[in-house]
Amino acid sequence: MHRGLRRLVAGVDVRLRRGGQPQREDRVAGPGHRQSPSDALATESVALSGLGGLVGTLLGVLATIGYATSQGWPPVVPLVSVAGGCFGALVVGMVAGVYPSVRASRLTPTDARSTT
Repeated sequence: MHRGLRRLVAGVDVRLRRGGQPQREDRVAGPGHRQSPSDALATESVALSGLGGLVGTLLGVLATIGYATSQGWPPVVPLVSVAGGCFGALVVGMVAGVYPSVRASRLTPTDARSTT
C-alpha cells in the first residue's frame, strides 16, 4: 500500500513539473498493454479525487470524534455521512477531471498548442 501511494504521489509530482502534459511513458499502462491518453488521465483524476475524498472524510470523522469527546458527548458519526463524503468527492473528481481530459485528448497536438 505504501509503495503504491508513493508511486502515485511521485507520478503527480512529475506530471506537475512537466506542466501537466502527458508523455509517452504516461500512456503505457504496463507491459504489453497500451492505454489511451484520455483513459489514463481519467483514471488518474478519479483515483486522486477518491484518495482526497477518503483523506478528507477521515479528517472530518476524527475532528467530529475529537470535538464530541472534548465536550463530553458520545461521538456519533453516521455511516451514511462517511459514504456520502467519499461518493461526493468521486463525483466532483469525475466532473472536474474526466470531462477536461476527454476533451483535451480529442485535440490534435497542433490544435492544443495553438490554443495556449
